[in-house]
Amino acid sequence: MNSSLLGTASAVLVASALLTGVSHADSSPTADPSPTATPTDSPTPTALPTVLPSPSPSPTPSPPPRPEPVNKTLLIGHSVRGTPLYAYRRNAINPKRRVLIIGNIHGDEPAGIRVARYLRDVRGGFQSNVEVWIILSINPDGTAAHLHQNANLVDLNRNFPYRWVRDYSEPRHSSGPSAASEPETKALASFDRTYRPRTEIIFHQPLRAVDLANSTPKASGIMSQASGLPLRNLGTRHGSNAGYLQQVVAGSIALTVEFADSVSSSVFSRVVSGTRRVANSR
Repeated sequence: MNSSLLGTASAVLVASALLTGVSHADSSPTADPSPTATPTDSPTPTALPTVLPSPSPSPTPSPPPRPEPVNKTLLIGHSVRGTPLYAYRRNAINPKRRVLIIGNIHGDEPAGIRVARYLRDVRGGFQSNVEVWIILSINPDGTAAHLHQNANLVDLNRNFPYRWVRDYSEPRHSSGPSAASEPETKALASFDRTYRPRTEIIFHQPLRAVDLANSTPKASGIMSQASGLPLRNLGTRHGSNAGYLQQVVAGSIALTVEFADSVSSSVFSRVVSGTRRVANSR
């Protein structure tokens, strides 16, 4: 073969080989580059709610005891005919001593009921440490009938268990079949034993005097000066309320105030003032 033809063929073979290599190189798989991680913000952790232990329930405190009312109405008994007997408390703000005021014990001696009712209904005049108890009448049946005795015709001021004697010599002052036989006597005697008043002021008629018996010169003097009623020693009767009180309450006094048959407005006002002054002095 011609040498020039051989050279041309060789050149073609070389070029073909080169083209084939290039083709194989291009067809070789190219490894993908490792992916670059895109930085992201780390999520903020959600805080869990703090669970505190439930406190033990506190015990509900008991309400404080309610103070006793200053004004109080106490049923202490009933009369022979069933009339309620009431004691009214007044002025018990800071009590240190106790006073009992009784309007009447004899039904035909009603003047003191007006004083007792006034002191029950009109506030003021007593010191804050004086507890005042008021009984308008311990003999309502006799008062309604304008009778000295009770409905059983017994003088209640001769019926208390103090030096009691059976005495019917004067029907007006009959002492009853036995000591404390009458319901009114029982009611007042029970009050005296339970509440133990240090001072009692009780009203009578018609002797127009302030009694010195069963009292002290100081207390009787205060009342006499305030009321204008003279001082007298009227003595102590058997079975009397005053004697019984002093028997069961050591150191007590029972001051008797005797109005006249008729009572002026001036005397009424002065006795009201004297009652307050005696109560405050004890």
